[in-house]
Amino acid sequence: MQTQITIEALLQCGAIIMAIFGSYKVVMEIVKAITDRHDKEKEWTKTAENLEKGRQEIIKRYDAKLAEMEERIDENHCDTEAKIQELRSEMLMLTKCMSAVLDGLKQLNCNGAVSEAKKNLDEFLMSRAYDM
Repeated sequence: MQTQITIEALLQCGAIIMAIFGSYKVVMEIVKAITDRHDKEKEWTKTAENLEKGRQEIIKRYDAKLAEMEERIDENHCDTEAKIQELRSEMLMLTKCMSAVLDGLKQLNCNGAVSEAKKNLDEFLMSRAYDM
């Protein structure tokens, strides 16, 4: 059986081919849009990962600097405490020597300012004893 090719059949065939081509074009545009969106999302993900890495590096550096500063503060505090302790012992030694000198001068009958200084020193030492 033979089928005749008519203009109407050719037009129908052309319309079908145009519909298929149009559908193909729409599908390709959809695929391109999906691919572009996927690529952008990958770039955003990569950018977010890079930002997080940078943030973590900044936090690490900050923590390291903070630890270094805390260590320096502790060292300085220990040094300061040691120096204060040294100064206190020196001041104690000087105060004892001053008391001995004033005692010696008083025993040599040097009165007046010596007696007044000895009295002031004794009062000061007594008041400091009660403060501690």
